[in-house]
Amino acid sequence: MTAIARIKVAQFWVCCVKSKSMINWIQADEWWSYFDNYYAVDYRSIQTYFFEREFTVDITLAELQKIIPVPPVSNPLDMSEPGPCERWYGRLNDLIFWVTYYHTESNNYTLINCIAPFSSENYHWKFLEQLVDLPSSILSRISWINGDNGAEKAIYVTDKNGLSYEFYRAKTHQEARELIVFLQPFKSEFNFYIDEPEDRNSTWVAVKIQPGELDQIVARYNSRSSTESLARAMSMDDDALYQVKEERGDGKIGLAFVKGKVINQP
Repeated sequence: MTAIARIKVAQFWVCCVKSKSMINWIQADEWWSYFDNYYAVDYRSIQTYFFEREFTVDITLAELQKIIPVPPVSNPLDMSEPGPCERWYGRLNDLIFWVTYYHTESNNYTLINCIAPFSSENYHWKFLEQLVDLPSSILSRISWINGDNGAEKAIYVTDKNGLSYEFYRAKTHQEARELIVFLQPFKSEFNFYIDEPEDRNSTWVAVKIQPGELDQIVARYNSRSSTESLARAMSMDDDALYQVKEERGDGKIGLAFVKGKVINQP
């Protein structure tokens, strides 16, 4: 399996004069000097909202190295990281950011964590408006955005395999609609729709069903999309039917798969 990446983009407002949008890739010590200046001015905001702005992107290390004109810092020591990584430091108008690529061996996805001070007047996703001058190959391949903990609505995306996953959790339907409108120029091919957010307190299981054998629970997660993704992968290894459902007796029914194909809709 190919190496997978996690990218972390850390974003802060800094005091500077606004100019024409241009990314400046800077050294780590310069980045931290901006960070320290902001930290001294707005300590409380940094403490509260340090890692609340994050999104995932499907992009490889080779692609990042092609679109970012400077080499990364390998395994930087400025933060405690979960594993080997590559990091770039940048400045864009009145913010600074970092891009960190994590080497992993699972799921073929890239995670970008964005750091931005919170404004109660803005939607949770509004930090993206400050990042529109990042390379289009990054913005066009966003696959998930960290949303609001008190969400009443969620944006979902259906992928090429017929699997739907939660893309963003929004407080209101209007917030979700405005994010879809914002993303359309970058991701016009995506099949977005709005529905109720996933219940993170529920438990979803994948049940293996074969004639003449007892049904067997082979996976258990608190996310329907994660369970369906694994059930699909398992179904490609044999001829059994893999049904996804909530574990409680009167729970919802998810997708079912045979040989990697969806055979019914919930």
